[in-house]
Amino acid sequence: MLKQAELIGVLYLENSLASHVFTPGRIAVLKLLASQAAIALENARSYSDAAEREAKIRRLVDANIIGIFISSRKGEIIEANDAFLKMIGYDRVDIAAGNMRLADLTPSEWRPSPARSLVGTDTPGAVQPYEKEYLRRDGSRVPVLVGSAAFDEQQDHGVAFVLDLTERKLAEAEARESERRYRETQLELEHANRVATMGQLTSSIAQIGSKDIFFAYMPVRR
Repeated sequence: MLKQAELIGVLYLENSLASHVFTPGRIAVLKLLASQAAIALENARSYSDAAEREAKIRRLVDANIIGIFISSRKGEIIEANDAFLKMIGYDRVDIAAGNMRLADLTPSEWRPSPARSLVGTDTPGAVQPYEKEYLRRDGSRVPVLVGSAAFDEQQDHGVAFVLDLTERKLAEAEARESERRYRETQLELEHANRVATMGQLTSSIAQIGSKDIFFAYMPVRR
């Protein structure tokens, strides 16, 4: 059974009751049936692979490990998992009402960024992960790492993966603050050491000077 010169399977027929059963006419019919069977098997395999891929994607979306959303070329978010909705403070009612658009979720200074989401642009292929910010529903901002790719060949829809960087940014800020305090403490200690050293030197010089003056003016007994 062949499809476009590719072997899909083998159909084996055997008849041990009579000879010359497989006439040219019957063989032609069998070839036609085998060709149709090959097409049916390939379609079933493709559907099975597609269903398996869809199931894997669905498990990833439902796992809520990272935020995931699907949006149209116009920038309308048409599907999102709970992790992304929680990240930006929206819910599924907003998706159903069409109230979630990438333009509304993106601060103005991030919109002209050269590394922008695939969805809503003409950039083919996938966009490598890059950092940006999203606007929450309450107006606050959330730092994120975003990567996206076309969801179909026409690029009418795209899927984006979003990682919340809030905890990492807080940790970085705390590390910078700790480093600043450490440097200030080091500078204070260095200053205190210099002051103490200068004090000791001044005291030593004063003591040496007073002795020299004492001996210089000591009256000589005859």
